[in-house]
Amino acid sequence: MCAVMDGRSSRGDTQDMETHPNIAPNIESTSNEAEACESLRSHGFTESFVFDPPALRCCETGELFQASQIEITGIFRFEGESNPSDMSVIYALEGTTFSGKLRRGILVDAYGAYATPRLGDFLESVTENRGKVAALGQELSKTSGGV
Repeated sequence: MCAVMDGRSSRGDTQDMETHPNIAPNIESTSNEAEACESLRSHGFTESFVFDPPALRCCETGELFQASQIEITGIFRFEGESNPSDMSVIYALEGTTFSGKLRRGILVDAYGAYATPRLGDFLESVTENRGKVAALGQELSKTSGGV
């Protein structure tokens, strides 16, 4: 069973994060992780990311992404059909390389007690950086006369 998450990290704690379930409109009707991953891939999230502390690594290219280079565009949580405690979360991510190339892909982790703690911390810093960048952009806009 799939649930579009309401801005919660894989550990279940609330984050100030906007998710975009319209990135793969039919994902809520998927019944398992494999179908959800396939749906996301058909919507352009073709890369796979893994957590390689202290960064995310694109499996296909080997490129490393710091938190400041990542945007979380969707979060989708799954519960096992036979065991509700068998939970996982899929993150739809966009990463921008230092050379400006956009990589769109997915990252899968456990949800709840079995989630990767350092990954949760990394993803929290992704959302914190997004807020800082937005605040900096607003400040620059004010000081440069709206440019």
